[in-house]
Amino acid sequence: VYFLFGQNDTIVPNQNPAWPKRLDYSIATESFGSATTMTSSSFDNGADSLLEHPSVYDGSGLATNGYFASYRTAWKDSTGYILRNSSVNEFFRIASFYKTKGSASQPFSLITRLPDMIGSVKTETQMVTLVNGIFVFNNSGEICAWNDTSLVWEVGQASSSSLNFRSVQDASVSGFDNRSNTLLAASDKDRAAYLSYDYSEKAFVKFNGTDLTFSTTRYRPPGRQFKMGVY
Repeated sequence: VYFLFGQNDTIVPNQNPAWPKRLDYSIATESFGSATTMTSSSFDNGADSLLEHPSVYDGSGLATNGYFASYRTAWKDSTGYILRNSSVNEFFRIASFYKTKGSASQPFSLITRLPDMIGSVKTETQMVTLVNGIFVFNNSGEICAWNDTSLVWEVGQASSSSLNFRSVQDASVSGFDNRSNTLLAASDKDRAAYLSYDYSEKAFVKFNGTDLTFSTTRYRPPGRQFKMGVY
């Protein structure tokens, strides 16, 4: 388990650096190793942009958007993927895309930058892995996926046999179709992903990665969401 890119302890005017260390937790030994400082040699193809959170500063040099960034992560086979916001405030969007590189013995030795995510502007999203790619969802019928074989972004809508996405939303709630509605997502790492939207326990949706269809499922338990997984 890898921990990285948190808030830096030191605040310097007109700077918003990420925590420049990586902390590894071994599942085998159930212990942490020593923190590894991430230097320029830890990055490739401009991925060192991760060391500085996107920011806008006021007249005193303070970050108007806070000292953090928004990340989405996923792991497929022996590669980790990171999505991060590329801008802040009224221009906020999640688009910058990266992946880990390494060897069989050390799968995470450096991070490289990949092409930014394409498609509509996403201010809220979740990322999961399926057997045929890394999929990104928000509160719309748009399907955005990184094809880890052809190494390109693919964007489209659900297949013609799918229910219209509006039909799997809870239209009884005001603002149900706001694309900035928050959600949780989990996948079985094969062909199924589950999307659980915060605005209503009725908005619990299954995505089929084989035929690219959405369908409704049973309601989720009521209450505040905090984590979701497939076991």
